Amino acid sequence: MIKTNDQPITDPFKQKLRILASYCATALCCYASYLIMEYYYSWEKYAYAEYGINSYTAMLPGIVYTVIVIITSQKYRQFARKLTNFENHRTESSFQKNLLVKLLVFEFINNFLVLYLLAFIYEDLEMLRSTVITTMTISQVFVEIFEGVVPFAFYKSRTKDWPNCYLFSKFNLNSQYFSKNK
Repeated sequence: MIKTNDQPITDPFKQKLRILASYCATALCCYASYLIMEYYYSWEKYAYAEYGINSYTAMLPGIVYTVIVIITSQKYRQFARKLTNFENHRTESSFQKNLLVKLLVFEFINNFLVLYLLAFIYEDLEMLRSTVITTMTISQVFVEIFEGVVPFAFYKSRTKDWPNCYLFSKFNLNSQYFSKNK
């Protein structure tokens, strides 16, 4: 005999309140991202005025801001998934739709609002150029680290005989250089 279990039905009013709370939390995250962007803009303006636009010191605000953007994007993805789980959607498509809306809004504000404001509101093309160059360079460094170095480090930590792997044999590297018993 097949037993059918009734699925618990969430009160529609409670679910709407949960969705509202979830979107309020998303709005707060977007506002925090906006405040960080405004702080970056003022810090960058100060650095340009103090050190000049071509100075390496003037690049520091852009580097710090890019790292913050990358980290907050990763952390917000985890947070958005928890928020969407909290909403308790009945279907997978509803879950995915709400998750997508949260991610798209936050990612636009976090990643692209600064470029939009620099280009169209502040009309500061020199800072826009510098911001794009810094953002793309630092983002590419992060991609190289997380797609190249981190997997190799995990491989190395899992493999006891890691110096004898394919790369070392291909380049005729002797494992005695990497042994722990020197």
